Amino acid sequence: MKNDVILAKNGVIIKSDAIVDKNIRVKGKVVSGIYSNFWGDVEADEVYIGNLSVVRGKIRCRKAVIGKGTKFNEIEAEESVILLGKCKGNRVYAGKSVKITEGCEVGEIISQGLIIIDGSSKLNRIEGRKIIAGK
Repeated sequence: MKNDVILAKNGVIIKSDAIVDKNIRVKGKVVSGIYSNFWGDVEADEVYIGNLSVVRGKIRCRKAVIGKGTKFNEIEAEESVILLGKCKGNRVYAGKSVKITEGCEVGEIISQGLIIIDGSSKLNRIEGRKIIAGK
């Protein structure tokens, strides 16, 4: 794990194909490459997860962008969450907005503001102040 995590000026960078077996708590950003595996929680100001990754713990942040084909358990964001194509997860909570792109599967989405659904996705439960669906 030590070689897979690189300390940067404003957070950490996780290499592609990395396996992070501990919880991560960072002031700043967490940026991961493709095929990254997180076995614990990820806590940071901003979280950017690369394509085709797996996050088994909870993601807690202000802002999150989850890469294409990523599997996650739960995301809790103070502001915004963006899920790129074919993400699969159990629960998303956002204080301001959630954007979901084509082919995502999510059990529950709760937003205190806007939810944008761009393309067809499987969403079991949606709760938001304003919901916009396109395509």
